[in-house]
Amino acid sequence: MLALAGLAGCKSEEAAEQSLLRIGTVKRSEVGHQTASRREVLYLEKPAECAPNSECVLYKLDGDERYAQQAKVLLGAASNGFVEVGSGLNVGDKVILSDMSAWKSRKRIRLQR
Repeated sequence: MLALAGLAGCKSEEAAEQSLLRIGTVKRSEVGHQTASRREVLYLEKPAECAPNSECVLYKLDGDERYAQQAKVLLGAASNGFVEVGSGLNVGDKVILSDMSAWKSRKRIRLQR
C-alpha cells in the first residue's frame, strides 16, 4: 500500500487512513461491436474526480514507485467502473486513482510504503 510521504506517519487514525492511495494499472483489451469490427483500447479503473470523455490530470508513478508526476490524460467512454484511456498513458503505467485535488499545485509528489 502506498501513501503520500509526510502524511503516512500521522497520529490521527483518520488522517493516516486518508493518506493511503488507490493505485490502478493501465491495461489493454480488444473490444468489438455488433458490426464485428474490433479495436484495441487501453483502460483503467475510473479515477476519482475525472469525468469520462474529458482531459484529466493524474499522477503517474515512476519505475520504483517512490515518486509520482502529473500526466495529462485523455479519457474516453466509461462502463462498469472502468474508463478508456485515449492518450497520455501506456500499458503497464501505474497511476493514483484517489482524489488528488488537494495536491494539484504540485507537479511531482513523493510516496512511501
